[in-house]
Amino acid sequence: MDRVVPAGVGRAWGDLPEPVRRYALPALLIVLAFLYPKYVGSLPGAFPSVQTSVIMIVFTMMAIGLNIVVGYAGLLDLGYVAFYAVGAYTAAWFASLQFEQTSFHFGSVGVSPEAPGIHLSIWIVLAIAGLLTATAGILIGLPTLRLRGDYLAIVTLGFGEIIPQFVRNADNLGGFDLTHGTFGISPIDSPGFGSTLNDLVGLPVSFACRVRGFDVRSRVPGVRPWWHDRFTQFALAAAHEAVTDAGLDPTTWDGVRVAVVLGSAAGGVGTYERQHRKLLDTGARSVSALTLPACLPNMAAGQLAITLRAQGPVLHTATACASGATAIALAALAIDDLGENTSGTGLAVGTRSSPAPEVRAAT
Repeated sequence: MDRVVPAGVGRAWGDLPEPVRRYALPALLIVLAFLYPKYVGSLPGAFPSVQTSVIMIVFTMMAIGLNIVVGYAGLLDLGYVAFYAVGAYTAAWFASLQFEQTSFHFGSVGVSPEAPGIHLSIWIVLAIAGLLTATAGILIGLPTLRLRGDYLAIVTLGFGEIIPQFVRNADNLGGFDLTHGTFGISPIDSPGFGSTLNDLVGLPVSFACRVRGFDVRSRVPGVRPWWHDRFTQFALAAAHEAVTDAGLDPTTWDGVRVAVVLGSAAGGVGTYERQHRKLLDTGARSVSALTLPACLPNMAAGQLAITLRAQGPVLHTATACASGATAIALAALAIDDLGENTSGTGLAVGTRSSPAPEVRAAT
């Protein structure tokens, strides 16, 4: 019985037309790979995450390309990976904040219109990267057409060494920063496949998580959003949702025994960036008087205490990426202190400012 089913399947497969047998399995694999972000969560833990899968695909592409060059063409190309560097820096030039002295956007998705630099659609970037990489291959290939074996290996190895040296030293070409030296160009725009493909199969939209149609007034009545930076608005919305989910009522609790601890590495960077541009473009009189309070990192903690009627300790901690964890630890200590004789409540919140161009360029 065990042999009947495979034999039947084999006969059925053999009866299919040749084009179907040739393309059906590859097409099925492509569909499964395309939809992988949608069903990976239901698979056993042995299956890699989407991020890990992308890295695996990148190295698989590199291995396949090396197999074509060395295995099929028989060319001992020791500088093969240098062509990856050409394509990578091409993508960085046309989809990043590198050339901040200009601002050009065309087809980019998930990138702020105010972001400086060149930001092109991923499809255009792929075409440009392919053309420039092919050009680099032709330039290195023309002088070595007659070389084989060790001689070709030496030439291509030299090309593989020239590229890193050029990248390290091209941060000052007559005062022009082309490659940003040993620091590299970071961050690069995410592919930006758009909301439709993101909703269907989970392909990335932008660097940060998109918050669509966010209005803090729908979650915290009475708040004036134009008074606060977006990071404060996120903190207010998250804290009020947490209080509601916990079944607590700020109108009935003892505010003296309620502490607020907020963790944020920075304050209103988005507000600072916008007002700084106003200062440069139209002068000091156009800068909002609310700039300073909106930029203060502890403003969110103070606003939480006001809106939640918390009259206990109000603290802000800034310990870089550990700010949220530090806030939880300090809130636990505050609960112990407040609840020495009766119950205490500690509210720990972690928030982050909007990814302003200056912050993205420095990371």
